[in-house]
Amino acid sequence: NKYVLILTGLLFLRTIFLFILSYYRAQYKIKFYSLIQSIQIIGEITILYFTIIYLNLPLIVALIALFLYNLSIELFLFILVLKDVGITLPDLNYIKPFLLFSLPLIPNVSLQWVINFSDRYLIAHFLDLENVGIYSGSYTIGHVITFFVSPLAFVLYPTISKLWEEKNIKELKFWVIKTLKIFLFLAIPSIFGIYYFSPLIIHKLATTKFLEHQYLIVLIAGGYLFVGIYQIYLYLIHLKEKTIWILYLFLFIAFLNILLNIILIPKIGIEGAAISTLISYFLQAFFTYIISKRYFHILLPIKFISKVILSSFVMYLFLISWDTNNWSFQILKIILAVFIYLVVMVTIKGININDLVKFRKVF
Repeated sequence: NKYVLILTGLLFLRTIFLFILSYYRAQYKIKFYSLIQSIQIIGEITILYFTIIYLNLPLIVALIALFLYNLSIELFLFILVLKDVGITLPDLNYIKPFLLFSLPLIPNVSLQWVINFSDRYLIAHFLDLENVGIYSGSYTIGHVITFFVSPLAFVLYPTISKLWEEKNIKELKFWVIKTLKIFLFLAIPSIFGIYYFSPLIIHKLATTKFLEHQYLIVLIAGGYLFVGIYQIYLYLIHLKEKTIWILYLFLFIAFLNILLNIILIPKIGIEGAAISTLISYFLQAFFTYIISKRYFHILLPIKFISKVILSSFVMYLFLISWDTNNWSFQILKIILAVFIYLVVMVTIKGININDLVKFRKVF
């Protein structure tokens, strides 16, 4: 089939594209990385618009145009990388350590899929597709928490890798703690905000059936809070090249997640799947933290977390005290809630002006 052939080619090019682009992440050229990604995405959208909508050409023509466009970008990037690193024969002495590092990570893609998506299949098996839809919608909203950790972790990894090579452990620990604090500073109040505003959003976009399960969102969002913590501490295990621990952890969490879903979904419905997700992600973060602590003594900032939770709770009290369904006031409520959160954090010395300056530097 011609469509399968061209789509396979596109998938191959996309993989090579990300592989070449990772060179610029490792070189800490984040602006160039983002520029190339933006050009690639905007170019693809433009090609699809002109070939299919404007010129009304067959789909296969659009796919071939996408293939040639991606190929040209990759050739351009390949030439740029070659100018930087040149062409040399591979050093076979590095193959063994590379394989020891990377092979345990290969099954993790499938295991992560099990942890993230197996609950939908079990909900469909034990309940029905309506519950799958409600759970998936809630999962999508709760997944917003990953927005805060993804860009931070993306920049953190090459930063601490460079510091590790330079044996600058003090600076390495500083950036890990700073990144962790920024993530928690943003994610924890967002969970409170998601819990408050999600019924309003659901009421506008979906049926009242979703409102019967509004606790789902906060459980899932809480789970993704632990995913963010896990992601940051995971990189420390990478630095020590102890990736076999990650494989063992994923095997355990995947098995536990399926087991909890099988036990809880028939008993308490889709809330059982959310609880399974929360427990699984908590244990994933907890064991990653314990393993990383064997190599780097970087403790969770418990005192800071308690101050963030307190400030977030005060913010939430403000939100529920101003009860209005008028959408024209919701933006104002959000702005005032953020202001109250910041004021409380400064008052209880959770953050100071210097912290805000450092936060800006990280961003």
